[in-house]
Amino acid sequence: MSDKSSFGIDFKKFDKTFFPLVENKIPSFTAKGIFNAAAEMLQDADKKAPQTPYWHGDLRGSKKVEKPEIKYNKISVEAGYNIKYAAKLHESEPGQYHFVPRKGILNPGRKWLESKMVAYKEKYIKIAAMTIKNMGK
Repeated sequence: MSDKSSFGIDFKKFDKTFFPLVENKIPSFTAKGIFNAAAEMLQDADKKAPQTPYWHGDLRGSKKVEKPEIKYNKISVEAGYNIKYAAKLHESEPGQYHFVPRKGILNPGRKWLESKMVAYKEKYIKIAAMTIKNMGK
């Protein structure tokens, strides 16, 4: 007789529930969360300094959040301003362009998106996390 004993648990029911949740629901919840965070970042870009510049309204009117992409272990989202000169203004050298303040836009300037990603990253992480938490209820 052996001194070893064993105990087994049948995880078939658990596996049937858990793995579809991880493979299907969690990525879709996460995708919705990063979509919400990206949308908030664009709102912050328009409202918080340095703000999205405004000349004719077409730059601000071109803001867009794409549908999040889910691939293997990676979920990503593209968000920004979909107009020819957006990247040129955003990446411009200091003083290259004169950003004119106007009603509601007192601090326009370059790096209006990048600065938000750095300054408010925890806020955006919380938005994504809260979306995931609330969708899971």
